[in-house]
Amino acid sequence: MLAAVAHNPYNSTRQISRGSGISQSSVVRILHLDNFHPYQLSVHQKLHGRDFDKCVQFCDWLLDGCPAHYTRYLLQILNRIFPNRWIGHGSNIVWPARLPNLTSLDYLIWGTLKNEVYRKPRTTAEDMRERIISACVTINEKTLEKVLHSLVIRLRKCIDCNGQHFEHRLK
Repeated sequence: MLAAVAHNPYNSTRQISRGSGISQSSVVRILHLDNFHPYQLSVHQKLHGRDFDKCVQFCDWLLDGCPAHYTRYLLQILNRIFPNRWIGHGSNIVWPARLPNLTSLDYLIWGTLKNEVYRKPRTTAEDMRERIISACVTINEKTLEKVLHSLVIRLRKCIDCNGQHFEHRLK
């Protein structure tokens, strides 16, 4: 059954159940025991060709520590101190394509902000602007620590899965 998932991760538990003759609840239980969890894969997130290698390289780079700014002077310093270990203009490391599952804003912050902003029904555009500003102010150090912790887990899981999709293995 695990080989079937590895061969085609797009198969649903219902399809696996039909193909294997095992009940769907048993399929789910077996997959959970091996840390597979259901998730919704969006087609726009499909990885291609060298994306897998780039994902692993990017995760390694993030786990090693990554700088945040890019001036010519800083680029020289980065090249000297972190050769082949930083990302940006002039770097050998390219930001991997189609990786919303590694972008902290995509998988955690926007969800938190959206829940806060849409807690009450929408009214006016000005009201929405004020809600967005208020929601941003509520992002505290504890939330950012949670984002960082979650990102490290995601980076390691991406490396463990050789840069392929790993959302189903996060729980």
